[in-house]
Amino acid sequence: DRFNVSGAGTLHYGLDLSLRWQLTEEVDFAVDASLARHEYDSDVELLGSAGNIIGNQVDTAPEHFGSARLGWNFLPQARAELEWVHMSEYFLDPDNQHKYDGHDLLNLRLTGAWKQLDFGIRATNITDEDYAERADYGFGSYRYFVGEPRSVYFEVGYRFAP
Repeated sequence: DRFNVSGAGTLHYGLDLSLRWQLTEEVDFAVDASLARHEYDSDVELLGSAGNIIGNQVDTAPEHFGSARLGWNFLPQARAELEWVHMSEYFLDPDNQHKYDGHDLLNLRLTGAWKQLDFGIRATNITDEDYAERADYGFGSYRYFVGEPRSVYFEVGYRFAP
């Protein structure tokens, strides 16, 4: 309903991490992650709340999410990359009574270049996982914003010489 709640307080703490390792000249591994805790820090009446929510986790705020990527430069101008994307479970309401289980997705990318052409093939959600981009609970029912099924994209680009 796009409303503001005066006097409400929340507490947030966590760690964001981005690491990359060059395993060999052709192979690298990278991780991007967020580990956090988001809690209600005041006793205010929120729409959909039935009581005291101090210390409850903020709804729709997962404790951890991120991705890991394994890349392989198999030719001087060609790369393959396998990516795992993780979203942990999270509560869907301020009372922490309803949960989304989270999801794990796998993506695959192949990119290359030849003369002034760049090209790629991108396959997302290759295991065809059913998942929600976002979920919540309100007015007695679950609401899911459904994520994309397995998809394949072909990309071609042209670089103009200066």
